Amino acid sequence: MGDSYLDRIGDRFKELRKEKNLTLKELSEKTGLSIGYLSNLERNISSPTLEYMQRICEILGVSITELLAPEKEEHTLIKKDDRVTLLDNDILKCESINYGNYGMECLCITLHPGVSFHETWGHAYDEMGIVVQGSMEISINGKTYTLYEGDSFYICANTPHSMSNSSAEDCISYWVMKKS
Repeated sequence: MGDSYLDRIGDRFKELRKEKNLTLKELSEKTGLSIGYLSNLERNISSPTLEYMQRICEILGVSITELLAPEKEEHTLIKKDDRVTLLDNDILKCESINYGNYGMECLCITLHPGVSFHETWGHAYDEMGIVVQGSMEISINGKTYTLYEGDSFYICANTPHSMSNSSAEDCISYWVMKKS
């Protein structure tokens, strides 16, 4: 797999679970994921899907960015080539643009053609975003919107949402999250 954030994701899940004083059984009950799956995840035998990462992060009280790139060093400027790639697969590319402990996080998400997330998720923080290339469909609280280059959105904390890209080209969007 190489040396990436995902190679150590199980270690990070275990660390956060223990900080919350949760057993694997309790985490399993709260996430609906099996104890065996979570155990394999913590031992870095399995890799989680984005949906499962979201589900676990919600219970552990962290964002995906905090999970995968817990760096706390403060930055004023991040060049494009210096972004931290959190995920890069045939579904999406997710890059962190995290400036440290300033109370906000930013992601650059490239959603590849034909990708659809059917499971909705909500987070404990507000989000806003803008599409800078291509188009995407975003479902917010059961209502679906089609967004094109330059369109933006706002999602209140704990509001169910999902996204998809039914176009033939990548959709690039920036997402900003306000930490509590």
